[in-house]
Amino acid sequence: MSLNLLPLTTTTPGDPSGGLMSMVLPMALIFGVFYFMMIRPQKKREKKTQEMRNKLEVGDEIVTIGGIVGSLSGLNNSLWHCPCSKLVDLVAVHEHALFKR
Repeated sequence: MSLNLLPLTTTTPGDPSGGLMSMVLPMALIFGVFYFMMIRPQKKREKKTQEMRNKLEVGDEIVTIGGIVGSLSGLNNSLWHCPCSKLVDLVAVHEHALFKR
């Protein structure tokens, strides 16, 4: 009678379990699919959005995530000032609330 101390790494020729590789390979494939389908596109979108924010200048037309449309009248760190209409003189918009330019 032999004592098998490493059951996950050693298999016998007739053993159907497949060992460690039968568990690691599917997990690696799942991680790869998640990376290329979810993580990588999100990073591309974040990079594109950050480039858009860095290129903003006074006078640019913007749309916020809430749907407010206006033009930038001033930049102050992460708050941007945006007059929207004759009734609303000035709105302070956080840089993460910008949707598009």
